[in-house]
Amino acid sequence: MSTMVPTVPTVSGSMMTFSGNHFEAFNPNSPPPGIADISVALGRVCRFSGQGSRWWPVLLHSMAVADLLSNEVKIYGLLHDAAESVMGDVPRGFKTADYKDLEEHVMARILKSFGLPPMGPKTVSLVKFADDELLAAESWIVGPPRLGPMITPDRYPDTERTIMKYLDDFPPEECIRPDGLAIIEFRRRASVYLGWAG
Repeated sequence: MSTMVPTVPTVSGSMMTFSGNHFEAFNPNSPPPGIADISVALGRVCRFSGQGSRWWPVLLHSMAVADLLSNEVKIYGLLHDAAESVMGDVPRGFKTADYKDLEEHVMARILKSFGLPPMGPKTVSLVKFADDELLAAESWIVGPPRLGPMITPDRYPDTERTIMKYLDDFPPEECIRPDGLAIIEFRRRASVYLGWAG
């Protein structure tokens, strides 16, 4: 048995995706993650760094954010955390300025690969509002115990019901398997929403 540790070539800001694509964030010739890579990864990345009271992946979070938006911007809600497919889900309080810059760079490359323009100020505002409302509802339903009152005393019953429906419709296995129902649904919605965009 060999005692040598294998060396794996690395490039700063790079990784291998589910589909076998070697994505390099700073190489414009390297294709960014596609919908297969995004959906599989987001189905396996848990919100709240795994500290929540229930399994709640970024994949379901993204679909629920899109639910809160009008048709022409649903695709931006669905993809608003797409960079996390290669960067992971870092809680807001831990995101440094450098991290945020890299996340924006990766997001811009992903959006461009889908033929989408960058989000303008109005779209950014709409997506952020939906994302914040969902976070408030998540904090009560799937977040760490006692988080809800720390985030907001306000409750969003309709949004909380949406979360519960997603939990019922898509148990963890359907989010984790590459052919899981949640993965299939995310891809279906991406196709529909791309047709509605712009």
